[in-house]
Amino acid sequence: MYTFKHCSTILILFIANILVGQNTTADSDKKSTGQDMYTSSNIPLIVGDSDLQPHPSAQLEVQSNNKGLLIPRMDFCDILHISNPAEGLMIYDTEFHCLRIYINGHWDCLYQNRNHGEDTGNLTAWPHVMNYGEDYHIGISVDGYGNVYALSELLDNDLDFVRKYSKKGELIWEIEIKMSGYMVDIEVNEQGNIIIVGYKSYGIEIGSFVATPNQSKSWVATLNPDNGSVIQFNLLDDDALYVAALREDGEFYLGGNNGLIKIFDSNATLLSIIDNEDPIADIQTDFLGNIIVSSTAADKSNVNITKYDEEGVFIAANNIGSLDEIRSSHIAKDINNEVYLLVVYKTSFRYGNPNAGYSTFGFTDNYGVGIIKFDQSLSITSTTSFEHDEKYISLEMDLDHDKILFIAGGTESSIKVDEKTYNSSQGRRFIMKYDASASLNFLGVKQFFSYYTNQNFIDVYPGDQAYTIATPIKGVKVGNALIDETKSRHAIVKYYNK
Repeated sequence: MYTFKHCSTILILFIANILVGQNTTADSDKKSTGQDMYTSSNIPLIVGDSDLQPHPSAQLEVQSNNKGLLIPRMDFCDILHISNPAEGLMIYDTEFHCLRIYINGHWDCLYQNRNHGEDTGNLTAWPHVMNYGEDYHIGISVDGYGNVYALSELLDNDLDFVRKYSKKGELIWEIEIKMSGYMVDIEVNEQGNIIIVGYKSYGIEIGSFVATPNQSKSWVATLNPDNGSVIQFNLLDDDALYVAALREDGEFYLGGNNGLIKIFDSNATLLSIIDNEDPIADIQTDFLGNIIVSSTAADKSNVNITKYDEEGVFIAANNIGSLDEIRSSHIAKDINNEVYLLVVYKTSFRYGNPNAGYSTFGFTDNYGVGIIKFDQSLSITSTTSFEHDEKYISLEMDLDHDKILFIAGGTESSIKVDEKTYNSSQGRRFIMKYDASASLNFLGVKQFFSYYTNQNFIDVYPGDQAYTIATPIKGVKVGNALIDETKSRHAIVKYYNK
């Protein structure tokens, strides 16, 4: 029950479930429930001790010389779980200390500084100490509650781990995976559904679950987010290398280096198979359930990006080429189902066709990284790029709900963005930010030291946070904090702007 209270200088209005507007039958029905208070009127209202009339453009005006308007306050996790928010809904975010408005399908934080220049964000690290072997990272994912899931393996040992951390970095549970072969991918959606993917494996044990296939096959499993136990296990009928994309309803897709896309329901039951022909480098699903894949040609001359619907029916495609070579590609998508492609190329990258003429971008004397933005029909809307000195740079990208694009990478030499050079002496690993809501404006880069510069993974938590994972053999240094290199461990590095 929400009430009005009159004070000496202002009438304080608790604005929750209060409608000010023209009376309707639906409003009358709501009044009769007695659960909430509704005021329906087509007369503009002014709140406060004033003889003035409301502004002609306002249905409701609040006036005071010494008090403000207090709107609902909650942390970002609770904000994300509001059911069917109305366009323009406003809430104060107590976690990130900003006013959020629901605009075009995402919660926009009004405080964010997206000016070009040095990033003002912070880095911190969560070390994980082990007493056995050297832990090598494979993947990282974040659910809608801010929990972080890390997939790693012990070098020279048939032992892998899935670990779940709280948003404060506390270890919640750890599951051992014993097998021959390799772990490939981990994906977690906002609801906490987990899938893990293995490659060329037999004699598989996941916690207390035992699968004993007598052939070297790839496989996929769904895990319980409460304790990591196996819910479903599916042995695939081939030994291809698969990457995964997980939908919010628990259904998922696998894309293989054999060119096949496999569609599964939430019980890990195979529904159908699409033949994409070219080997798949990365796979994503948008918020409509469509499948988006990138595939690099065998001669490394170009990369194709293709969209299918959830039944596997072709929707659209586009192509990015290079006069020299395309090394790798990664996909990300935003809340508006726009698509972003990250490509590593040599000399330049281009799109178009010989008849209409090519558009060429990203000229460099060495290697470069191109970021290409597509609309829902996979037409290119903007591009940008930065330079680097290495052929085998490892990168991954993701976007948060506020359309900030994060890139995790590593370099043994340098990267160059907008004529400014960032050397490995400043940090061999980096997290970059771009504003995806504009023309891919560069927002800054944060660097930290890690001996290993390959195998870069990143996942984001809405509210300008991102997580990557580093293998600290010979040390990881974030700011002035050195994680001891004498012990074997991995470190989750968290970026935050708060």
